[in-house]
Amino acid sequence: MLPDIAAIEVEIEQIDSMLKADNVRSQQSCAGCQPLPPDHLLRIEHWHKPASRQCE
Repeated sequence: MLPDIAAIEVEIEQIDSMLKADNVRSQQSCAGCQPLPPDHLLRIEHWHKPASRQCE
């Protein structure tokens, strides 16, 4: 039974290291991405009023 537990622990460590490597790669691919400055685009609100408030 102990060899089974040891084999499972080794397998968990391998999977954990693979997941960490994938996480590092995904962070590196987006390293150049930066948020836009807050005043980059102006916000313009348009209000549309119906000609009539009654349903037809």
